[in-house]
Amino acid sequence: MSQGLKLFGLFTVSGFILISLVTGGIAGDFPSALSLQGFTGIMNIPTANVQKEGTMALWYANQKESLKGVQNKENYLFSVGFFSLLEGGGRVAQGYKDLSAQFKVTTAPFTPKSYPWLPSLAFGTQDLGGGAHHFRSTYLVATEELSRIRVSLGYGTGPDRMDGLFGGGELKALDWLYLLGEYDTRNTNAGIRVVSPELFGYPVNIQSTVKSAVNNHPGNIDFSVGFQFALGQDRHRRSVTPADDAHATVTGESATGAGTLPLKAGVEAVAAVSPEASSENPELLPLKAGTAAIGVGADRVVVSRTEALSAFRDKLVADGFVDVRVGSSGTDLLVVEYENDRYTQSQLDGMGVVLGMVVKYLPLEFKTIRLVLKVRKIKMLQVTLPRGNLDSFFRDAGTSETFADLVAVSYGIDGNNGVEFVEEGSFAGRFRSRLTLAPRLKTFVATDVRTLDYLLSFAPSLAVDLWKGGVLNATADIPVSWSKGFNDDESFRGYRNDPRLDSVMLFQALKPRPDFMISLSAGMISKDVYGTVNEAYWYSREGNHRLGFQQGFGKDNTYNFNHTAYLGSYRYTYTPLDSSLTLTGGSFWDNDKGVRADLTRSWGDTTFSLFYKASRTVNAESYQIGGIQVAFPLTLRQGMKPYPVQVKGDDDWSYRLQTVTKSPTGANSVFVSIGETPPVTPVSQNYYDRDRLTPEYVKAHLLRVRDAAIRYVQPE
Repeated sequence: MSQGLKLFGLFTVSGFILISLVTGGIAGDFPSALSLQGFTGIMNIPTANVQKEGTMALWYANQKESLKGVQNKENYLFSVGFFSLLEGGGRVAQGYKDLSAQFKVTTAPFTPKSYPWLPSLAFGTQDLGGGAHHFRSTYLVATEELSRIRVSLGYGTGPDRMDGLFGGGELKALDWLYLLGEYDTRNTNAGIRVVSPELFGYPVNIQSTVKSAVNNHPGNIDFSVGFQFALGQDRHRRSVTPADDAHATVTGESATGAGTLPLKAGVEAVAAVSPEASSENPELLPLKAGTAAIGVGADRVVVSRTEALSAFRDKLVADGFVDVRVGSSGTDLLVVEYENDRYTQSQLDGMGVVLGMVVKYLPLEFKTIRLVLKVRKIKMLQVTLPRGNLDSFFRDAGTSETFADLVAVSYGIDGNNGVEFVEEGSFAGRFRSRLTLAPRLKTFVATDVRTLDYLLSFAPSLAVDLWKGGVLNATADIPVSWSKGFNDDESFRGYRNDPRLDSVMLFQALKPRPDFMISLSAGMISKDVYGTVNEAYWYSREGNHRLGFQQGFGKDNTYNFNHTAYLGSYRYTYTPLDSSLTLTGGSFWDNDKGVRADLTRSWGDTTFSLFYKASRTVNAESYQIGGIQVAFPLTLRQGMKPYPVQVKGDDDWSYRLQTVTKSPTGANSVFVSIGETPPVTPVSQNYYDRDRLTPEYVKAHLLRVRDAAIRYVQPE
């Protein structure tokens, strides 16, 4: 029987090879598909490749395994390409009710292509965390691609899986079909993998693997299926030209020939006209100094510079910007102060709209543009740039690097000496309110009770601006749906509250120095917990270094417990990879003392974090916890205008999953709480655009500014 199976397998593989030769399968470009174990691999063994950078894979596998007397046959897997050389992921094994993590580091990005026989190497480990382990192994693997074949050979140290030498290969039969074979130190397996193209033009594809052991229970079929998708759209990294944009049909022209934003035919524009303008074009007749032409053709109207600036200010206000001031100094400098609360996925979007409207509506005589971005009436950032080069940048994304060298961004705000602002108007919307509608999700995964328990709540939040830096915020918590574990008399009932007012806090932000920010707050921090939370942050000149201090005190009247937090932190950001490392230490919110580290990577507006916490509780018990967190906006890129009451989604909704990696008893307790900061939205999110409102970040993401200008500066 065994010999017959071997011959059948040999003929099958030979047939697929023949098919691939006839149909001309393309070499290379092997997919970064998950194995049935959760790491990037073949079926049960890893390759030296990692998950594609900036993508996540979510998989289901039904592989049946009997280890340590327990049968497991349901697996839920995920993996994230954190960097081009690092992947991390996790696994929920339903039969074992086990949550574990894995990671892999590869040399693939550094393997010289000029040495075709030099393999890529990877080191990895699986089944990290938890009080018990079922799939634990540490391994080293080498992988080499030879035309349409990719082979891997490695060694694992077990003790649960891959204990010894393992190896396997993949054959690319078609662009979407791969033949698989491997020895995983226990079984010899054969299988196929199917990979779909991107679905409907989006960076999403479906992958599936079917496997059967050749030497152990042959004929038993295991399979996995899942999809891989991009975590975020990096608008700042793609080159966009006006021709690529759906509404780039007509390009306005200034008197000097400099192009403006791509506009539809008949769009109203404001053009500067110099005395040297050609009289051959009736739309470009010479104008007197200090005047501007509004409109085109027969509708062209000549107005004073003050009238042009007033009209421009009104257009900004009509678009939803608040606390707007527009002025000029001499004939060269244009100053625009504004607060953006409409384009809340990123402050760069608001900046792009303002600059797009400058190019569209104001004369070219202003050689320099100074933008002052405000948050809650506090001046946060200044951007100074040349007008002529801005026009060129909007016409051609290829000039972004040259343009970035001409842009000056700073926390320091220049004085307004010599600047004449047009007639003052509040435009600040006093007592302006924001109603944020957002869900909350709490889960318990792979506990002794069941594989998954969840609680979904509705958490509306109302914020009212009172004065400069002063905000009153109230949040409710309304349970909507929950699993059995949150029912009465069940394990997690204590985590489900009745509908309630969850917090009421008064915040006051101060900026005594350009690089220094303070936030003071007091009130009901959470239900029946009253106290104060205060923060102070210092940013380096470019914003890549940040020092922070956080102090909090809260008296819990329900449990007669006092929360006391004293925390110091340091954050370093590496902008070329949109990555940051934050180290925090001291006394945390639940009075445990220790440290935590957060490694964060961003793709567009989506962030993915790995965190590790080590702390000692008030009972002198030492715990270590590791986990992941993903955050992304649950709101539109262009939201509702912010007055009088703005309804919006959460700018930075997040979900996290964690597991105990070390405890006094070795058990994975889901009830332990360590390394938690006071439960308020930090200054870095409220005032620094999720810690992205820094000079270095703005200059590195000017293509995002351009994208917003082209997308949202539309005809009325």
